[in-house]
Amino acid sequence: MNLRGQRLDLSLYVRALPLYARNVGVALAPLAAAIVGMAVSYVSGPLTAPLGGAGASIFGLIVQLIFGFAFGVALIFADDAWRHDRANLASAWSEARRKALNILIATLGFFFLIYIAGLIGGLLGSVGSLLFQAVAAFFLIYAFPAAAIGGAYGADVFSISIRIARRDPLPTAILAVVSIFVYFYVGQILPSVLGPSVGSAGYTVLRLLLPAIATGYVALVVAKQYADLAFSRYR
Repeated sequence: MNLRGQRLDLSLYVRALPLYARNVGVALAPLAAAIVGMAVSYVSGPLTAPLGGAGASIFGLIVQLIFGFAFGVALIFADDAWRHDRANLASAWSEARRKALNILIATLGFFFLIYIAGLIGGLLGSVGSLLFQAVAAFFLIYAFPAAAIGGAYGADVFSISIRIARRDPLPTAILAVVSIFVYFYVGQILPSVLGPSVGSAGYTVLRLLLPAIATGYVALVVAKQYADLAFSRYR
């Protein structure tokens, strides 16, 4: 569908599901990141407690970088899956290592800009903070694929993302809403909802597995739409 020049493909959200079933490896890097992130969180507590919590922000930054890199791997894997129907994890990992600096810079910039947007919006209260962060996420949603798939470097990833978002606001808005909903509902809220029925051990598994599954789906839809809007490779 072309709506006033905007390339809108709602079918990708459905087509991503069977593609996911054939390429479950897209969730492996996010799952590994979740395991490492949980381990870092457990370790950081005892290490920073004697210092009154000092240094906790450093561990938080490490976790963000880990998750950012894992999402980059997932995006590369997802892009390969859309192009060839079956993706290769070893190939995705190799490409991600070559683009590691791009992905890590995009990660740092993304979370920093979201944080700044929250601070500015916070002047208007908690609702203002969330609103400003949502607007920032809208404009920056293509930063990760620009680095991981497109190979852009430094500030270029953000200028590319902003340009695409401004040119195609409707598909970008839908992508942002779907991605945020899937990640936070499936990855963050659902484990807490199911936790009481599965016990502590089951809850720990859900806390690792469901965010990885959610991130894998988000990677598939973000990679597809980025490629459609930036390169039109699959049209």
